Amino acid sequence: MMFLLHLLPDAFLIWIINILLTGGLIGIVVGFFGTKIPFVSTYARMIQIASIIAFCIGLYWKGGYSVEQDWRERVAEMEEKVRISEEKSKEINTVIETKYKDRVKIGRASCRERVSSPV
Repeated sequence: MMFLLHLLPDAFLIWIINILLTGGLIGIVVGFFGTKIPFVSTYARMIQIASIIAFCIGLYWKGGYSVEQDWRERVAEMEEKVRISEEKSKEINTVIETKYKDRVKIGRASCRERVSSPV
């Protein structure tokens, strides 16, 4: 299910995660300490359970999001290394091609000398 989170915009995802965490914490506090309020005392157990579930989901998503950000940073670093390696390989390939062309020219010239000179 965590792989679906990358389909959501980052700002929206952070907003949802923080609402779950904050709402869960507030609900836990209200569920445990709000027994003096008539409406809350009636539904205190349900508020506690729902708040703990919301907090756990928010915490799980927060961890998944932080792991996703770590992987994105690693991928960006590796892409940069690949880009640098590709640039270096282009330079080295150019040098190799130049040396090869020079050797072929020298080889052809020496071959002509052998063929044209009577022995």
